[in-house]
Amino acid sequence: MLFETILCKNGEAVNISFHEERMHRFNGKAFDLSFLTPPGKDTYRCKVIYADDILSIKFESYEKKTIRTLKPIESNISYPYKLVDRSGIEELFGLRGEADDIVVIKNGLITDTSIANIALLDKSGRWLTPKTPLLCGTMRQKLLSDRFLIEDDIALKNLASFEGIAIMNALRGFEPLGRIEEAIRF
Repeated sequence: MLFETILCKNGEAVNISFHEERMHRFNGKAFDLSFLTPPGKDTYRCKVIYADDILSIKFESYEKKTIRTLKPIESNISYPYKLVDRSGIEELFGLRGEADDIVVIKNGLITDTSIANIALLDKSGRWLTPKTPLLCGTMRQKLLSDRFLIEDDIALKNLASFEGIAIMNALRGFEPLGRIEEAIRF
């Protein structure tokens, strides 16, 4: 089983087409999420569990967890879809030490955190995102289609050459964390 987490605010589900597209990539079936109606005007996290069909929909009030620091963790984990079973990701998250989250490193390349895609600010002011993320997130896809992000291979060994780091996902949006030396905990 898979899931989507969708931001709902002001009575509307946000960026639905990107979630429908990712669901379609899983099994080739077209999903229509236009019927989603949040229970109010506050900010909600909508969790849609699905396989061949939508199995459940749940709305919860959303409060953003604080993430300021990230610890690089080497792993060969594969996570191309948002699986309900996140035990592999949770095991890696458990290695974060005093950091708020992890950065998964695969074959020396930066991928994602446990809950978000990453972007790095280069010296020319461009935001780069890993060409091979663990998961192609919906906010990442939106920012790529808006040409705000540029895909590139980003090696851990080159991390210090970047000015800043940001995380992004459907619920958080695009969130700069600050300078590399402040955000990364080796």
